[in-house]
Amino acid sequence: MTEFFMPMIPPTATKQARGWGKTKGGKVISYDRANADTEGKLTSHLARHIPPKPYTGAIRLIVKWMFPIKGKHYDGEWYTNKPDYDNLPKAMNDIMTKLGYWKDDCIIASGITEKFWSATPGIYVRIEELKPNVKKQGCHECVYADWDAEGCTCKLDGFFICDPRTGCECRAGKE
Repeated sequence: MTEFFMPMIPPTATKQARGWGKTKGGKVISYDRANADTEGKLTSHLARHIPPKPYTGAIRLIVKWMFPIKGKHYDGEWYTNKPDYDNLPKAMNDIMTKLGYWKDDCIIASGITEKFWSATPGIYVRIEELKPNVKKQGCHECVYADWDAEGCTCKLDGFFICDPRTGCECRAGKE
């Protein structure tokens, strides 16, 4: 697991922050508005936290964007202004790939992005390695997602009790 906090005023320009214009000849062109500043800021902060070895398996990436409090907002309040939550991770994921956090950001199997107003602005990042799914045969096929020492608590149609140590037990007619 990798976990860190980058104290900063989070950038609000995203990969979506593109401008459009026309040349004197009438040709339509696009240009980045403030994306270069955003990428430079994120790169300098993320470079301080590169893991010793790149992640290779499925991961969950949790990122909390904490914007400085303005106006009547309070610490911990959901931030509902621009940028859109789904645009925030794009530049960051690309930078983390370039820096060697992983070879390809396709290994991000689960992602959580949250935005808050905060008395301490910055970006919190947590990278968790996900356990591989285990597939077992019993009287029924079951895929265990996140089971622990207590076992999987899934009950399929009320007929199967699944445990990673013993497999699936058919409970039909036993209750």
